[in-house]
Amino acid sequence: MAFNGLEALEILEKQEVDLILLDLIMPYLDGLGVMHKLKEKQWPGRVVVISALGSEEMVQLTFSLGASYYLIKPFTMETLLSRLKMFAGRETEREEKPVSAQQEPDLKLDQAISELLNQVGVPPNFKGYLYLRDCIKLVAKDFDRLGSIMKTVYPVVAEKYNTTPQKIERTIRHALEVTWERGNLKVLNELFSNTIDADRGKATNTLFIAKLADEIRLKFSLS
Repeated sequence: MAFNGLEALEILEKQEVDLILLDLIMPYLDGLGVMHKLKEKQWPGRVVVISALGSEEMVQLTFSLGASYYLIKPFTMETLLSRLKMFAGRETEREEKPVSAQQEPDLKLDQAISELLNQVGVPPNFKGYLYLRDCIKLVAKDFDRLGSIMKTVYPVVAEKYNTTPQKIERTIRHALEVTWERGNLKVLNELFSNTIDADRGKATNTLFIAKLADEIRLKFSLS
């Protein structure tokens, strides 16, 4: 643990670290300053940023400096542990055991979907973010699910989170409404300019999931 940015860099000089949980607001040298230094040194680990600052500009800046994830305060310990587990590549319940060869593709898939959602600007502190990630993953693995998303995708995700398909749909819709208001419009336009109704201006849940799932399928050569 370090109490300022300079102390954090000193620790990294002496110890081998795989992942940093980095606050942006620190004395002497802030989180952005630490990330600049790490980028200059081509530090190979991962950085999970935590901050109360949720502006699009700040989020995009941290990703340009090498952040793997941006977690907006306040958040629950459960959420924090889930994200750290995802990027550390191990299960907290069985820390002695590394990720198996069977788990590795799924971990990379989760990371790629999270990065894509962050790029378009889906708020990571919204439940809809989690629901979207799982929906996109299901569709990327089996594109035929798009034929009836209310029957083949939402119920699976709803069971995982102990809720209903209807709530999954509404929560995702809310997350997308906010994304179109505050998200990365440049990326959204690049992805959806040829597929959404100009009068409506926003992708439906199904279209959003389908488009991002297709991007993931192309990246991982999923058939």
